[in-house]
Amino acid sequence: MPKCMRMIRSQLCRRVSASRPLFWLAVVLVLLASCATPLDEALLMAGDSGLRTFADILITDLYAALPTPAELFPPPEVPPEEEDGGEIPEGDPQRGQELFVANDCYLCHCEDARGGCLAAALNIQGATFQMVDDRTRGATSHPGGKFSEFTDQDVADIAEFLASLATQ
Repeated sequence: MPKCMRMIRSQLCRRVSASRPLFWLAVVLVLLASCATPLDEALLMAGDSGLRTFADILITDLYAALPTPAELFPPPEVPPEEEDGGEIPEGDPQRGQELFVANDCYLCHCEDARGGCLAAALNIQGATFQMVDDRTRGATSHPGGKFSEFTDQDVADIAEFLASLATQ
């Protein structure tokens, strides 16, 4: 790896800020062009340096800085029994985890529901009953499809499992 590439990579690993990723991307591309380093090597291969690649920094740090659905869409201030006219059943996190795995939710949302395992799946840790119900059975779109066979108890179990992940 060229000396200038090692210098650039070491500086970037110290200074890249999730709040200004496009600026840093432009800086890196200009510096790489002056080093005559192949772009794929610079962005995607850390080599023996032990440092993170710029692509890794950009993807993981930016993704970690994104708010969760629970932060973006706080639950309504309405008591649960008034949301849909019925009372929400008590959820079982163990059964919720079994449903999460059995219905392949983990393929997109990852086993710990942090999201991003496939495409742009959301972090659903801490999702409420209403959020899970809207995505799986309601009008809100869900790229993984609808699960009309889910009962209120199934949704409550999954929501309880997701709530348990948010507290870990």
